[in-house]
Amino acid sequence: LLNGETLPASKRPDLVALPNASIGFYGADSYDQAGEIIGVRTVLIVELKRGAFNVTQKEVDQARDYSIEIRKSHHVQPSTVIHAYVRGATLDTHLPVNKLGVNNETLIEPMTYATLIKRARARTFNLHDRLKATVGTGVLDPDVEDVLSQPVQELIPF
Repeated sequence: LLNGETLPASKRPDLVALPNASIGFYGADSYDQAGEIIGVRTVLIVELKRGAFNVTQKEVDQARDYSIEIRKSHHVQPSTVIHAYVRGATLDTHLPVNKLGVNNETLIEPMTYATLIKRARARTFNLHDRLKATVGTGVLDPDVEDVLSQPVQELIPF
């Protein structure tokens, strides 16, 4: 991915997601009008900092450098979106989301773990909390209870 170079651990991202790479990366392909794969639509970079780590401009720059190296490798197209997340317990003040490229196709986003968890809960409409509350009461959907109370699964005739 990075021109065949093996980087020292201090220079490697914790996770890079891209399809069809030898180390099991994941990503989203780009398709043409006929439905054929024409490249990579999106690459995800996650820079995770451990424990009580405070994210500074240095870590944001590190994620930016990863995205530059990926673009220089020519394994992605100029239009490929690269979204880099930099996560830590706290952030230096005034660390902005960085949008880079002609069409802002590279996004570097610093965020605290607390904000990440709040965002995830909001996106699922606090489903985890609601399920926990519902299961705790023993109240289930009547249709589900009816199906679960059946002693044997009946065969469906074909």
